[in-house]
Amino acid sequence: MDVKYLGQLSLDIGKEWCLLAYELGFSDSQLDHLRAAFPYNTPQCVASMLVKWHETALKHHINPLPLLIRSFTGVDRYDLVQKLNCEFDEPDDGSLFNNQNEKLSVFNAEVKKIRFGQAQGDMQMFLDQSERFLEFQVKDKKLFVNTRAARVALELLSTKGTLTLMGNPGDGKSTIAVNLLTRLRNEGATIIVLSDPALIERIYDDDKQIVYFVDDAFGTPTVNSRLLETWTRLHDKIESLVKLDKCKLLITTRKHVYMKCQSLLHKCPSYKENLIDLSGEEYRLNMIEKNRIVASYCQDHGLFPAQLSFTKGSAYVPGFPLLCKMFGNDKRMQELDVYFDQTLSVLYNQLQMLATTDGHSFCGLVLVMMFDGRLPRAVFDQFTPCCDQDRTKIQTIMRVYGIQACDDGKVETCLDEMIGVYVEEVEEDFRFIHDAIFDTVCLIFGTRYPNEIIRVASSNFIEKRIRTENIPGANNHFLDDVIVLKKSKYHVLAARWIADASRGIIRAMFVNPSIRDVDMQSALVDRIRKLAPKASMELLTNAEEANTSSKNQFKETVLFLACKKGFVSLVQVLLEKQKLLKADNVVNASVLTIPDSCIMEAVDRIHLNVVNALLDHGARVNFACGSMSYRCLQVACKKGSLDMVKLLMRYGADVNLEDHNGKQAVHYASEFGRLEILKELHNNNASLSAKDRTDRQAIHYAGIAGSLECVQFLQQEGTHLNVPDRMDKNVLHYASTAHCPALIRYLVSNGADINSIDSMGASPLHLACKANFAENIEILLSNGSDPNQVDASMRLPLHSACKFGGPEQDGRDSFRCVQLLLNVVSDVNAVDSFGKTALHYACTWARDRRFDCVTLLLSKGADPSIMDDYERQPIFYACESGNLKCVQTLVNHGIDVNHRGPQGKQPIHYACGRGNIDVVKMLVEKGASTNSVDSKGKQPLHYASQHGNNDCLSYLLECGVDVNCVDKQGCRPLHYACKWCRPNAVRLLIKHGASPEEKDNDDRMPDDLVPKWSSRKSQMKRFLRGHSLDTI
Repeated sequence: MDVKYLGQLSLDIGKEWCLLAYELGFSDSQLDHLRAAFPYNTPQCVASMLVKWHETALKHHINPLPLLIRSFTGVDRYDLVQKLNCEFDEPDDGSLFNNQNEKLSVFNAEVKKIRFGQAQGDMQMFLDQSERFLEFQVKDKKLFVNTRAARVALELLSTKGTLTLMGNPGDGKSTIAVNLLTRLRNEGATIIVLSDPALIERIYDDDKQIVYFVDDAFGTPTVNSRLLETWTRLHDKIESLVKLDKCKLLITTRKHVYMKCQSLLHKCPSYKENLIDLSGEEYRLNMIEKNRIVASYCQDHGLFPAQLSFTKGSAYVPGFPLLCKMFGNDKRMQELDVYFDQTLSVLYNQLQMLATTDGHSFCGLVLVMMFDGRLPRAVFDQFTPCCDQDRTKIQTIMRVYGIQACDDGKVETCLDEMIGVYVEEVEEDFRFIHDAIFDTVCLIFGTRYPNEIIRVASSNFIEKRIRTENIPGANNHFLDDVIVLKKSKYHVLAARWIADASRGIIRAMFVNPSIRDVDMQSALVDRIRKLAPKASMELLTNAEEANTSSKNQFKETVLFLACKKGFVSLVQVLLEKQKLLKADNVVNASVLTIPDSCIMEAVDRIHLNVVNALLDHGARVNFACGSMSYRCLQVACKKGSLDMVKLLMRYGADVNLEDHNGKQAVHYASEFGRLEILKELHNNNASLSAKDRTDRQAIHYAGIAGSLECVQFLQQEGTHLNVPDRMDKNVLHYASTAHCPALIRYLVSNGADINSIDSMGASPLHLACKANFAENIEILLSNGSDPNQVDASMRLPLHSACKFGGPEQDGRDSFRCVQLLLNVVSDVNAVDSFGKTALHYACTWARDRRFDCVTLLLSKGADPSIMDDYERQPIFYACESGNLKCVQTLVNHGIDVNHRGPQGKQPIHYACGRGNIDVVKMLVEKGASTNSVDSKGKQPLHYASQHGNNDCLSYLLECGVDVNCVDKQGCRPLHYACKWCRPNAVRLLIKHGASPEEKDNDDRMPDDLVPKWSSRKSQMKRFLRGHSLDTI
């Protein structure tokens, strides 16, 4: 039984695959991940599930065949049981299980840990999923191609690289997005459709022009705080990739969600600068566009745009495309004269009327909603097995509307009648035609029957759509789009949360903002107090499945998450329950100890009352946590909570314990400039002269922090200023890298050795130059620091100032640093051990806003013709950095644009390799040869092809460069484009006449060089053999 066989077997498994999953040992959350990974392909769901399960069985030396046979028997698939028995000589009995009980228990536990879909981060999987998404969506998304909003959206995405489409439900955000993605895909871009922005970090390929698409990027139907944190964290990284033209980002968001999270996105300007508001004055639909949409929807229904009258045709109508679609499919709606003049509230009115007049139809819509928008038609088939959870859900909803179980066929008939109006059928699932209908049905049913919806809805549904009345920090619109519970219903939600937590679904409770409601916490605490011993044990011992994206691997129990969130009343009742269970000698109560992770998390988040409660109930305080052996007291010092430090020491925290690196609490207090904590530790007998494993003392860490007060205190207590660490650095070395001029003055005036050198030969001045703090440099120079002192690499401080340093913020100013050093340095053309001058380094980093340093060095006599040990002049580095002004300045100082460097390369070779088209054009204007060859016979066109720089390719070809030019290995540009898998370059070269049949000196054609690991190998080969360009 191999992977191929399992894949073929999956084709024979139909809608009962979910039941089979339960038989195999998978959980609901695993099935949710599996559906998310393959939303439109059931066989792939089944195949992926079986393959993962089979691999786990073999890993644990479990024979998978008897288990699989037993599982098929459990879902009444005797045909497959017979097939397996016929094709494999294995017995169909349970004898093989008798001696494997222990193995099986371990195996079943491992099955629960299998992750599907997005957790794998597999590029090809996401490419396939995105392709299926577009194929599924594009058939119904052809309406907005010619609207002004669509045209501007394409222009913005093409030029700016990022685009946010905002609008109300039904405004056509997804329609425009799908049209854009389809067009870009046809132009050769790689489309990746994601539901979680965190996956952008994992799914990246430098060789592909990727367009990422995230629908409802900030949450739906409400703001998702985790998504917002991820977008904020990734903003700068995405922005840099977009600027380098490595990717594009297209996101959509509901207007009310975006308005709620605006304040949280203030550090992410690109998400709001490149924004199109489909409900705004500038981009709303005009009369012509509206008529075109109406015509498109109604042309197959015997209607004509002329029959429709718009009394307010130019006004904005929320959800207009959705209303048109429903109008074209529902005769009842066509009878409403003012249908198109009303807002989206007309949808609420229509569904409210449906709920009153046609219970069977509305019951069907509620069932679709309760199955999270995907209701399998098979649930209405009495001969198809249905799990207990689904059957309970169906019976509960039907009972609400007074429908007997035997009448479920009528509900199915009503759903069939509503296809095209409210629902559509996809792969034998009923789905809403738009999520606005989902929202409306949810509000109508949930407002009237909150008990039922809480009891049978999925935990994901409750997390997103159930809220209590008094959530701290909620604004006026926070509860507009969710089901709001009255206080009398809080106990129902509490009971559901406890039931979920007892089954290991815990995180959803703490993600829901309702948990912050004090009254909700009280209801939850009351419910927990009334739990029976067995239920209490389940609540305390069950844990959420491991979160692979989490920075820690702590076991996420209810107690742990309550400590993490700081809910002291919940923590106290859980600890009381734990204590009672131990006192009553309940079975397995001995395992109920307070995990170290709970108190560590509470300390890390400065939840003082929670820590106090944990310590009162016997939590340990001096344990070592994680691979770095952090201590609670060290974390409290790092966080700067004096009260927490005092509390921990009152309960016996040892001030002199070390972590993995030998650091003690005093080191952390000094590193973060916590003077009051440092004094408190000293009063409790902490050693201020203690050394870590690098021989650093507290005073070294105080210098890193730039804390004058801590340094003064440590010196007063007897610590010497010039004491070295293992790298021979003293406090002045570290203070030079911090933006604290007052500390530098204090150290110099109190006897710190200003010209001391570390083990790498660097003085404090070298380190201040690396950090680009001009004030520190000025103080050091004025107090006698030697600007001509070299380090172990023969670098002057001037070299360091030009090479190192961050962005010009937080006091950093590279130009001012270089200016100060040039006033005192003896030789501006001094070279380091690599033969490089300061000008070499300045040109290398010219792209990082250091062009002014280049002009300053040249004005002070820097020689731009000096070659380093790699035979490269500064202009070579400038061409790589891509700073046009820098290259122009060097050329104006007499540098030959055709000067040859290592391997016979000229500046134009480097510029083409890096894709700096402006530099390439300027070099050609100044006389650089577009046909120049290096020592390997490679021309600029070879380098542009190898690196996939299409702008440079196009320009060189326009200049008349031979598209089939050959190097010394007989390779043409097309060979390099294929070898490095540059599909867009291949397209461009063949378009200009490159021959895919030419061979190099090793008798290889371009398609022989396409790498086997490339996901586009087959497409590129087909294209090279004469197939359509659109296949790439």
